[in-house]
Amino acid sequence: MDVVTFAAVLGGALIGLGLFVAVAATAGEPSRLVPAGRPSIPIWLSDKLALRVSLAVVATVAVWVVTGWPAGALIAGLAAAAAPSLVGAKARRQAAVARIEAIAGWAEQLRDVMAAADGIQSAILTTAPLAPEPIRRDVVRLADRLVQQERLSVALRRFADDVAHPLTDMIVTSLLIASERQGRLADLLGEVAASARATATMRLRVEAARARTYVTTRLIIGVTIAIATWLVVVRREYLAPFDTLGGQAMLVVIGAVFAVSGVLMQRMARPDEPARLLAGADGDGGWA
Repeated sequence: MDVVTFAAVLGGALIGLGLFVAVAATAGEPSRLVPAGRPSIPIWLSDKLALRVSLAVVATVAVWVVTGWPAGALIAGLAAAAAPSLVGAKARRQAAVARIEAIAGWAEQLRDVMAAADGIQSAILTTAPLAPEPIRRDVVRLADRLVQQERLSVALRRFADDVAHPLTDMIVTSLLIASERQGRLADLLGEVAASARATATMRLRVEAARARTYVTTRLIIGVTIAIATWLVVVRREYLAPFDTLGGQAMLVVIGAVFAVSGVLMQRMARPDEPARLLAGADGDGGWA
C-alpha cells in the first residue's frame, strides 16, 4: 500500500470516527432522539460506546494497513472494543466489595441510632448525611422522599431498586417488618450487618486467591501481543502462510479460541449474586 492510499484510508477512518462521535454525543440528549415517555440513554453509556467504537475503528484500520489481513483487522477491532471491559475489571470488583461494606456500615449506623431515634424515619434522616460514600447518594435520596411525605414503604422499596443489591433488600425487608409489626429492628439490622461483613470478607478472600490467575492472564495476553507485533514488524516473512485464504481461516479460528477463553475467564471472575428479595415494579402502583 502506497502513501497516498494509506492517507486516504486513514482520512476516511478519521472522518467516519468523527461523525460517529458526533452522533453518539447527540444521542445523549433525550429530547432529540428519545421519544417522550421512554427512558433516555445515559450519557455515560453513549460515552462508553463511543470509546469502544473509536478503539475498534483505529485498531481495525491500523492492522489492515500494516498486515492487509481482513481476519486480523476484524480480530483487532473486536479485541480493541472489548479492551475497556478488561482494563476496568479490577476496579469494578473493588467497587463491588466497597459497596457491600458500605451497605453493612449503613445497617450498623441504623442499628446504633435506633435506640435514640424517634422511629425508623428519624433514624434514616439522621444517618443520611453520614452514610458511607458508595451508597450515600441513594440514602440521601431516600431521606428526601421521606421529607416530601412519601409513604415509608414506597420510599424504602424505591431505595431498594436504586441500590439494587440483595443485602439492601434484606435491610429494607427488616425495616418494613419492623414498621408493620413492631419487630426487634436492632437485632434484625445487626444480623444484616454481620451478613454483609461476612460477604465482603469472603469477596476479599476470593480476590486474594485469584490474584495469581489475574496476573498470569495479563502476562499471557501481553506476551502474545508483543510476539505478534514483533513478528509482523521484524519477521514478516515468518507470517507469510497467513496471507493465503487458509491462513486467514486459521487466524479466525485462533481469534475465536482467544475470544471464548476470554469470555470464560470473565464469567469465572464474576461472582454469582443471590436473588434479590425485592424486585421493582412498573410505576408507583406496584408498590401500593
